[in-house]
Amino acid sequence: MRPFGMRRPGGDRASLTDPTKVTVSQLIALRAAGEGLPLRSGPIRARQSGQYLSAFKGRGMEFDEVRPYQPGDDVRTIDWRVTARSGHPHTKLFREERECPVLFWLDLSNSMFFATRRAYKAVLAAETTALLAWHALHSGDRLGGVIFTPEASRILRPARGKVAVTGLIGEICRHPAWAGTEKVPANGTVRDHFAPLTHLVKPGGRLFILSDFRTLSEDDLQLLRRLAVHSELILAHIFDPIEQELPPPGHYLLRDRDSVFCLDSTRSTTRAAFRARFDERQHTLEHFCRSHDALYLPLSTAVAPAESLHRLLRRGQR
Repeated sequence: MRPFGMRRPGGDRASLTDPTKVTVSQLIALRAAGEGLPLRSGPIRARQSGQYLSAFKGRGMEFDEVRPYQPGDDVRTIDWRVTARSGHPHTKLFREERECPVLFWLDLSNSMFFATRRAYKAVLAAETTALLAWHALHSGDRLGGVIFTPEASRILRPARGKVAVTGLIGEICRHPAWAGTEKVPANGTVRDHFAPLTHLVKPGGRLFILSDFRTLSEDDLQLLRRLAVHSELILAHIFDPIEQELPPPGHYLLRDRDSVFCLDSTRSTTRAAFRARFDERQHTLEHFCRSHDALYLPLSTAVAPAESLHRLLRRGQR
């Protein structure tokens, strides 16, 4: 029986001192790499939000247009004349609302604390979030989000400036999920914690979902469909190579934070079923993104996130 230990490429040894957790200094050091990501600030590809304007335009309140009211809109901006004339609620949009607030939904549930390559999936997701947050700061955008665990979610309201990025990084690194102290409630579901996004995501915003999507349900997809209608949605699928393809036939000892278990990869039926489950999850995510004008980013723990993002974002935005 062979142990299947976590392996790291040589190029990452200097930056990753611990593949099981992240530190504030580690995520702050990603600033230069994040600012250089090939992620354009616009135009936003949302069907109801129009073109994205520069975030450096100031605090103007110039009227822009009227569109149908959407959940989360400020009721004070309802255009009552158009509402009365059409019979359906409409809201006014002003120039200041055409910025591109960037939001993150970061999954730190138990399944994210596993990997056989480079670092835990949770580490990869945290690094990716930091890279994208530094890019948002460089672009002058507001940023915030939700740090998810089944027990409780931390909600960060969108804010501007370096303090917004360092605040997000601090919340990620201090989260009790890294210590494994949170207990999963019997009735906790991912869908319960997507709910804050309906209030945080504004028309024309950009939303990153970073998760392994192992508990993705039809209810989850239905909520994401509603969010994709008026925002730019990016699904970052975090996975480990062993989830995609089992190692060569044999018996392997695997360990997560709580237990050690044996993986038997000798049977061809087991290998086929394992691969089929991953392929089905990936197909579901890819199909959703194609159908809702969203972007799918498959991120493997075997590759440093900056390298993957440069390749995938260039391809996705072409």
